[in-house]
Amino acid sequence: MRETTGTSWVELAATVIRTTFKAARLTTGVEYQFRVKAQNRYGVGPSIISEPVVAAYPFTVPGPPDTPQVIYVFNVKVLDRPGPPDGPLAVTDVTSEKCILSWLPPSHDGGAKIEYYIIEKLTKLLKGNEYIFRVMAVNKYGVGEPLESEPVISVIAQYPFKLPGPPGEPSVQTSSKDSMLVVWNKPSDDGGSKILGYHLEKPSSILWTKINRGLITDTQFKVSGIEEGLFYEYRVYAENIAGIGKCSNASEPVAARDPFSLSWTRP
Repeated sequence: MRETTGTSWVELAATVIRTTFKAARLTTGVEYQFRVKAQNRYGVGPSIISEPVVAAYPFTVPGPPDTPQVIYVFNVKVLDRPGPPDGPLAVTDVTSEKCILSWLPPSHDGGAKIEYYIIEKLTKLLKGNEYIFRVMAVNKYGVGEPLESEPVISVIAQYPFKLPGPPGEPSVQTSSKDSMLVVWNKPSDDGGSKILGYHLEKPSSILWTKINRGLITDTQFKVSGIEEGLFYEYRVYAENIAGIGKCSNASEPVAARDPFSLSWTRP
């Protein structure tokens, strides 16, 4: 063989039995020519020269792969706690005591049946306060993430009732030097809610002061600690679940003294 840029030939093998031969230790990128001669017992014949050839790796850049095909499809089931319930968390039918919450089951149940829900709520709502509720799904793997009601639609608890009207004008049924029994009638308008009790007041100087400490549940009250000889008058308020209503008219003034009887002899 020889490089095409040279003129001298290099013998690769003296005797080759077959009609193929592997030329080794070539330089990549160099152009070569090869020649071969046949020989028998009478001598060596004329040579035949190959076309120039460049030494290179017998590999090429791979072609594109075949179109992908789905061999097998399978589903993976992840076992975990459930995701949050699907929202929104709707709050309806609000009263001062209760409201109704509604939601949808979670899209991801964690691979197990939803057993129940945990609802964070208050047992009694306070009038005028703002609340946010949340609910969580539970499966056998645990408690899921909560779903909360939006702050912009949070609930304001309102009473469906109004304040009661004024009770009937009170009067002093019995009087002594140190106590009086004051009675009155229920208000004609209870505001749509049961009357819880009453508050009784008497004037002190220029102001009215409350007499009872706790709520009066009856329509009468015995006032004690009064001074003999002084005149007293009273007014009363009714209270229901919505609050304390307007006061009644004041009673007629009555003096604190023991009852007495008059007797005389016929002339």
